[in-house]
Amino acid sequence: MLNGCINIQEISLNSDNTYYSTLNGVLYNKTQTSLIIYPAGKQLQTFEIPDGVTEIKSSGFYGTKALEYLFLPESLTTIGADAFKGCSNLVKLFARPITPAECANDCFEAVSKSNCTLYVPRGSHNGYWAAPVWGDFLKIEESNDLSVGGNIAKPDYGFEFPETILSRGKCTYLPVSMNNVDPVVAFNCDIVLPEGVKLYEDASGQIVFKTSDRFPVSQMIDSRVQTNGDVRIICTSSSNEAFNGTDGILFYIPLFITDPNASQDSEYQLTVKNIEFTRKDQSGYHAVESPDITVTLTVSEYSLGDANGDGRITGVDAVIAKGYFLGDNPSNFIFKAADMNFDDKISSTDVVLITDEFLSQNQRLMAKTASLCGTNGSIDIVGTHNSSPFVSFDISLSEAYRYTAVQMDVTIPEGFNIKNINVGEGNRASHNVRYHHRANGMIRLFISSDNNEDFGSDNILTIELEGTGYVNGSDKIVVEDILAVQISGRDYLETAVEGSSVPLTDISWIFSPATDGQIEVWTENSALYIKSDSDSIVNLHDIAGRFRSIEIHAGITSIPLPQGVYLINNKKILIK
Repeated sequence: MLNGCINIQEISLNSDNTYYSTLNGVLYNKTQTSLIIYPAGKQLQTFEIPDGVTEIKSSGFYGTKALEYLFLPESLTTIGADAFKGCSNLVKLFARPITPAECANDCFEAVSKSNCTLYVPRGSHNGYWAAPVWGDFLKIEESNDLSVGGNIAKPDYGFEFPETILSRGKCTYLPVSMNNVDPVVAFNCDIVLPEGVKLYEDASGQIVFKTSDRFPVSQMIDSRVQTNGDVRIICTSSSNEAFNGTDGILFYIPLFITDPNASQDSEYQLTVKNIEFTRKDQSGYHAVESPDITVTLTVSEYSLGDANGDGRITGVDAVIAKGYFLGDNPSNFIFKAADMNFDDKISSTDVVLITDEFLSQNQRLMAKTASLCGTNGSIDIVGTHNSSPFVSFDISLSEAYRYTAVQMDVTIPEGFNIKNINVGEGNRASHNVRYHHRANGMIRLFISSDNNEDFGSDNILTIELEGTGYVNGSDKIVVEDILAVQISGRDYLETAVEGSSVPLTDISWIFSPATDGQIEVWTENSALYIKSDSDSIVNLHDIAGRFRSIEIHAGITSIPLPQGVYLINNKKILIK
């Protein structure tokens, strides 16, 4: 019908055509049981004929030069004359029917029977070898995996997805791997989401994609929801910088179950279509299309990250995953729950991802398990020194030598920013601290050891703050929701530790103000002026009762202030 029209790339029809239909630019009959024309100018290297097609019409793929990998559906029964005439670059043909389809004698004319490998289902080699036309292929191999994502079907440029288990009530990240022969500098695609699953968004409504170390700094992912509900992704670099490497995980798609009836038996199909890569070689930039990919999503009986299966994610899950990685044999360990990146192994990446998960959770995390040592210990907060405007305090855990890791929530009063957080002196070099800022001045911290060693000192943490404005002396530094991890043999248990709080005025570093005889105070042009005989510290309160420490030097210090009433060393000052 269109023989010789080698530049046609797409065929489109009105949807009300009563005889024909199109799918992805390919012409079929109305019921899509017969493939009629695959446009010869289409630039796909890989094409999968949809299941349900029973016949490839004569000259269906006539003159197609770009095609290298072709997947025939299990439903196929007939291939017409000259169907693949001129497909000289075909190198892999994947025939899924167990019984070979009937072929016209010349249907594979110009296809190299010596260079093109025919892959057939396991147990059907002899049937294809003995069948007319099929037996002309010199290389016939059996395989259990004739899918587009299978290793033998791997295209030169393409995405790969593992079958993924979704966790109810939390975001699950689907890893997307990219293989590429030449450097790739950009890509775009459309994500077709199944009903009951959405892409996870942050508080500002932005989709929270994660990227791997294959992403250079200049590469950025942008996304938009289309009118049909698909999510279009485009990733480009401001300097056309190529992605690192030629295979491996490139980025992660954030998925969240919205289906209220989701259960362990639920399955969802996610499709990524209209995939196009921009590759770079010596002659310039070139667009490369890649076949659509569908991945099956199932629902887990556990939450991803809940490595011990207790129904929540805490520091003990990170420690138990680390123990497995180090070669221990932890009890109650769930491998699939700890395999955060779905690569069928437990590594430091999984430990980091589990830690990120519980650090960023909004709910309180209280320990459930009793202490192994008979006492739950306690926390003590001690101020260490003040060099205005910096303040340090230590957090100590009684009998810390019994524990390998501790997580806690610490509330810092208004008027301070965190300058440094470090593991306390006297602890082992393997211990480190990670933290995440939460709402209302709260931070969640996790102190753990790279090799699950116990603490070497009760002083587990030192926090240094920087004063940024007024503070209220009755405000408290609060340490709460403390969960310590103990290891005894194969048991990894969490222990609730009693928290502590201390008002700012009770801490030993709190301000030692100058005496009245040392300073002279006046106002001028909406500013406070202080004259002092020596370096000293004064306390300035506003009308709301908040105070700030001001370090002054010998001579005159000028402090701009908004209008209002203030107390400086208990003397009233009016700024007009």
